[in-house]
Amino acid sequence: MLFIYFIKLKLYKVNKNTISSWISDLKNYGFITVKIERNVNNQITKRCIGILKKMDNPIHEKLKYNNTSINTTSNNIYIKEKFFNDVMLFEYPEEMKLEFINYWTEKSSDRLNAKMRYQKQATFDVKLRLDRWAKNSAKWDKPKKAGQSKLDAQISEWEKAKKYIEKI
Repeated sequence: MLFIYFIKLKLYKVNKNTISSWISDLKNYGFITVKIERNVNNQITKRCIGILKKMDNPIHEKLKYNNTSINTTSNNIYIKEKFFNDVMLFEYPEEMKLEFINYWTEKSSDRLNAKMRYQKQATFDVKLRLDRWAKNSAKWDKPKKAGQSKLDAQISEWEKAKKYIEKI
């Protein structure tokens, strides 16, 4: 049992139920044997797992596991990684893409099954959203005049316009 917790915590970072499912699959496919010894109270005292046959080639069949709250975290990580990979395919500055990813993958709450911001959109095309983000970034990130705030810049422009109108 200690070994299973070690695998769970250190190597695979999955729930013990997932590991039990993997062991059951290996047993059902005939790769391992599992012997369980019990005491008079029917409590498990010992588990023995043995290897039955050595395979040179891997199993290519994908198994369908349950999609419960146990797997929600790993599903969310997969979804976020897929979104990250989709965004990184485009030719935009790295920093801008990371800001875009951070904004759109933000969750509305701390709930495990909370949706990310982009998942709440009725339609979401990564390329179109990135194009808009880049266009807006160019507008928002205009270089500021040295020592001048946005408000000061607006006042200065207003004063120029006022002088121009007075000349006419």
